[in-house]
Amino acid sequence: MQAQREAPPDMQCRDKFLVQSAVVSQDISPKDINGDMFTKESGNVVDEVKLQVVYAPPSKPTSVNEGSDQESLGSWSYQEVKS
Repeated sequence: MQAQREAPPDMQCRDKFLVQSAVVSQDISPKDINGDMFTKESGNVVDEVKLQVVYAPPSKPTSVNEGSDQESLGSWSYQEVKS
């Protein structure tokens, strides 16, 4: 992913993030995690939440963050999308 330099003129965005979580056994190691664990067809318990990107205007004038090369484009929040 790459940071967006400018907000769209109409402040509208269709981007969404799909966040998935799956029930796994307690003794699983991170190297054993794979895409098959997130398929419901395999009988796995998978929860999904879609988060829609919403642009918000900055609360103060755009400035450079201390210790950072990136400019602040405003605040962020999330909104759950009902499927």
